[in-house]
Amino acid sequence: MRLKPIYILTENLNFFYKINNGLKNKGVRFRILSFWDIIPKIPSIILTTSKESSQIVIINKNINLLEFKDGNDINQYILKVLAVFRLGYQDYDNFLFSIDPGLNHIGIVSFLDDYFLDSTTLTDNSQVINYIKKNYDYIKQDNTKPISLEIKFGRGLLEITQDLVNRAFSTFSNILDMKVVLIDESNTSKIKIANRGKKFPKHEAAALILSFRDGFDVNSQNYKTIFKIDKLNLLNRDRISRNSKGFTKEYLVGFSKIGEEVIIGEISLSESKKLIQNLINFE
Repeated sequence: MRLKPIYILTENLNFFYKINNGLKNKGVRFRILSFWDIIPKIPSIILTTSKESSQIVIINKNINLLEFKDGNDINQYILKVLAVFRLGYQDYDNFLFSIDPGLNHIGIVSFLDDYFLDSTTLTDNSQVINYIKKNYDYIKQDNTKPISLEIKFGRGLLEITQDLVNRAFSTFSNILDMKVVLIDESNTSKIKIANRGKKFPKHEAAALILSFRDGFDVNSQNYKTIFKIDKLNLLNRDRISRNSKGFTKEYLVGFSKIGEEVIIGEISLSESKKLIQNLINFE
């Protein structure tokens, strides 16, 4: 996927400081323009404030001008920037969140229309569902049609996962097209993921690995029964965890490369699953 270059065009120092730090933290490269510069003619994304947008003349329909309004949440604005940067300015169909629950650290990665969007590490499980809701609601604002929601929960800590699933069904009861999946967490710590040569945070890496896996679909009527069965260790492990050949040096290197390609937007989640399956078959 070809990513559009991002330009920051503003004289608002407060906005510049926030967006500069925000994009750097996300590992997104950008360039800086002044109002004296010529607006690029190539397809690109220009970030500015709503008060300054009237000073910018856009003559290329392939340029997306994203305005930040005073008082808005800068983190949600950055999420919108990431969406346009990675997928373009369009209506989106599906929002997927993959969660690696933990006692003190919770890794989360999100995918929009099958492409990696963002990741974060939270320190309190009570924040997880609110984080998902804020991101889902913000992306939904500009959409002209409903967006389906899929949430994958690692089931390594069953009590924590069950609480999160319960909150998810309660919070998103108004979303008709919603899918909740329980994923086996076995061996996620064995696989290391990099992002442009830098180590990807381990809890987010675990959540990313979970996103590649299939699991058990649950709904608001059966999930409590499913958790009772799981506590008795009666649920089968998924294939990627069972495969004894899946942890050779060659496999780990190949898997890590696929993970990095997903993070930087070179391949989709669906493509990554096929490539990982090819690694297993090759082994």
